[in-house]
Amino acid sequence: MSKSLLSQDSIQSKKSIVLSMNAEMSKLNFFHNIQVNTQLYSFLSLEASVGVNVNKTYFQRSFAPQFSIGIGYDLLKSKNRWKLIPMIKSRTTMIDLSENSRLKYLEGSVGYSLAYGEKWYGTQGAFIGRGKEWYNTIDSQVNYWAYSLYLGFGYEF
Repeated sequence: MSKSLLSQDSIQSKKSIVLSMNAEMSKLNFFHNIQVNTQLYSFLSLEASVGVNVNKTYFQRSFAPQFSIGIGYDLLKSKNRWKLIPMIKSRTTMIDLSENSRLKYLEGSVGYSLAYGEKWYGTQGAFIGRGKEWYNTIDSQVNYWAYSLYLGFGYEF
């Protein structure tokens, strides 16, 4: 008898929330992110983060937020201290250039998220995909290859 992915056992599995602080390097710059990961059922992982472009925000005084969301499949199903999650992810970044001019980026990528720990986690991830950039005042856009790598630490609640 086969077990369905949406069986009663998987729906009632332990829900965990991991809050992480990450340092991320991407094609755009360096980012400082706060990330939340949670399990949906016992096999899907949802990842959401918000962060800021370190160089633009802290040194050039130009607010540059980043938002991302991703969903993946926990290959190891969290049976041990390791979590390996192939994932698809989307993120957007905006850079204020002047009072009424903003540079915008939108990326879609595939990659993985890796974590090790029980209550405290070390986290690492790598993604590659496609992106586009455009100004809110000009009708042209540029397409590019995107990448990102992050390292961080987190705590499970």
